[in-house]
Amino acid sequence: MKKLGITVFAAVLLWSLPTTVGANNHSDQIPDHVAERVPAQAGFSDTDDDYWASESIGKMQTKDIFQGYDDGTFRPSNHVTRMQTIITTVRLLGLEEEAQEKDVEASVSLDDDNYFKNGRNEWAKGYVLVALEQGLLDTNETRLGANEPAKRVWVASTLVRALGLEEEALEAMTETPDFKDANAIPAEAVGYANIADEYDIIGGTK
Repeated sequence: MKKLGITVFAAVLLWSLPTTVGANNHSDQIPDHVAERVPAQAGFSDTDDDYWASESIGKMQTKDIFQGYDDGTFRPSNHVTRMQTIITTVRLLGLEEEAQEKDVEASVSLDDDNYFKNGRNEWAKGYVLVALEQGLLDTNETRLGANEPAKRVWVASTLVRALGLEEEALEAMTETPDFKDANAIPAEAVGYANIADEYDIIGGTK
């Protein structure tokens, strides 16, 4: 379930993340691995049967991975933030209950740009704490950047760690990624991009 869920999550993210490293700029095209699927009602008011990822989103919704907004929308065209990526990945790992049980008074070892200042966004703190405990984030990261749009290479790295493939990623650091914009991939993310490509987690233009 974890691998399938992450693959579905990545497929949906691919079309909502800002264009960065490894991006496919043909936004009018549907990914090959979902093109043949028969869409099903996802349950969100803005992802009806005509939306290409309706079935995938619906499956993730029934498992409480995708929960949408309070107004009943999913907003698939919105940029996905780093915090949304962290929360969804923690849910995919089946660790949401653990995240919700975390002490909201605990400190986060990242500069959160006042995201948690004065008790704000306490509901989200547990997800960050679990993500740190599970090694989902780069140990060299110093900022949370909760509301920043998540870049593809950052999401790919997070999902590679979630799948327990970090060791393989570290071994693949010297291989040149098979993307047209490989030179734009940060040196510290090269191995993660290679493994994300190898395991079809997130694709790109080659």
